[in-house]
Amino acid sequence: MALKENKYPVIYAKKPLHSCSLGGAFIGSQGIINSDFIIHGSSGCAFSMKYGLAQHWKSFIPAPITNLCEDSLVFGSSSLLEKSLTEFIKNSSSEVTFVFSTCSSEIIGEDYSSICQKISNEYNKDIIFVETGGSNGLLYGYDSFICSLLQNYINKRKSINKQQIDILGIVPLYNMYWKGDMKELSNLLNLLDLNIHSFIANDINIKKIKEINDNNLIISIDKSICRRTINYLKKQNYDIFESKFAPIGFKYTRQFLQDIIGVLNLKYQYIKNIQEKETNTHKKLLNGYDFSKVIFQSAKCAVIGTVYYVIPLVEFLVNHLGITCKMVAFTDYADDSAISELQNIFNDKRYDTLVINNQDDYYIHKELQTLNLNLVFGRSLDRINTEIVHITWQFPSSDNYIFNEQSTIFGYNGIINITDTIIKEFYKKCY
Repeated sequence: MALKENKYPVIYAKKPLHSCSLGGAFIGSQGIINSDFIIHGSSGCAFSMKYGLAQHWKSFIPAPITNLCEDSLVFGSSSLLEKSLTEFIKNSSSEVTFVFSTCSSEIIGEDYSSICQKISNEYNKDIIFVETGGSNGLLYGYDSFICSLLQNYINKRKSINKQQIDILGIVPLYNMYWKGDMKELSNLLNLLDLNIHSFIANDINIKKIKEINDNNLIISIDKSICRRTINYLKKQNYDIFESKFAPIGFKYTRQFLQDIIGVLNLKYQYIKNIQEKETNTHKKLLNGYDFSKVIFQSAKCAVIGTVYYVIPLVEFLVNHLGITCKMVAFTDYADDSAISELQNIFNDKRYDTLVINNQDDYYIHKELQTLNLNLVFGRSLDRINTEIVHITWQFPSSDNYIFNEQSTIFGYNGIINITDTIIKEFYKKCY
């Protein structure tokens, strides 16, 4: 078997995958209980955020904005922010207010932090300014939001007062299965007698954020997310475990748990808990899905998404379900170690697999049309043939079924859910 990585010409008129940095701060703020925000920018910025939520997540979230216009760009916008923020704070009952900058306000380059601090002191209210201008993308803005939030509330760690685990990197709304994945991560750590104190920026209040000062370990569930925040926490003496790949399927779920056992120097007896859980999950697969082997053996699939999620999913599909994987498309950059990991999955297979590494959607869709596929794991925008079974599992998405709060792709429940979803989707096409 060979991995075939095609070389493609550069495309300059790209199809955007994400919103701007403001979008990341926008969805990050939705995970903070009793908070609100105001945007310092032009009206279009607020409209695009509300429109994006309505399109992808069927949600309406107010997006107040200072309505910055041309005269403020020329003569300055400090007074506009001060007046708008003062009026906003007078009518706000939240515990904390975030102020988000935009491209237009960042171009002016005024000291907005000082204005926020001045009003914060005047009204005895927590106000946190977050720089979210620029075109670096949604995840960059989310990282800026989390880093600004933690910088405001946590101190340099000097000692550990209690055993607690905090999880970083589950992005609400952006992570398609975020609610179910949080529950499954709790289930996994319970196998090691560990309890999660918080999911940072997921249904967390300010009190819990301050308690991160007593943290024993922060688990970065996706090392490609929140790099700036991780670097800041390391400088504050926090212990960070960075998961290389998502706990999807048997192999990578086991690896995830074994790594945590090693990091925390836990007793070896917990390995027995993992083995028992694996055995029970195997039994469920045999009892419930053995009749569906013909589906898996006839499936020819493509998997599209980020490196962190794609590699463990491909390993499960190929080595446990026996599905033929004809294409792997990474929507971010897969380095040499990731490609080597992928190669190990296919070493004993008798077919070739096309690898597309960090290329524009044009090339992904072009290759999808040339391959003889009947199953695609991808995003809503990858649904290019109605005859192909399509399972949406990555952002962006507009498929409603993914919002079942029990649905997850992580861990042992994720193994059952992935398998069950494939079978159900094939039956929908056949009957």
